[in-house]
Amino acid sequence: MPCGFCYHIVCFDDEMWSQEPVIYRAESEDEDVSWIFVERLERDIKKIHKEFNFSKKMIFTDEERLEFNRAEKCWICDLPLNKMESLTRSEITVISRENIEEPCIKYVT
Repeated sequence: MPCGFCYHIVCFDDEMWSQEPVIYRAESEDEDVSWIFVERLERDIKKIHKEFNFSKKMIFTDEERLEFNRAEKCWICDLPLNKMESLTRSEITVISRENIEEPCIKYVT
């Protein structure tokens, strides 16, 4: 069972972005250190994405746009789009036409 962790996110240019290493030590054996690690790392990744705005405009041909708008299932996991939006975070990360912030869980694994 893990009792602590450390990670350091670096950038190719420290003047552009830098962060001190994250160090965590559990204070009791009841703490879920693995969960805390994932939550902290996810928080830092979201902060970086928000600061640098990595979003890019999707470029579609007319045919591709029509196909995209007609889609009823996720091309990654094959679940219906409306069902995917209603699942809990533990089942699958949220993905929809309007909000594609995180990848489908089947794409990640």
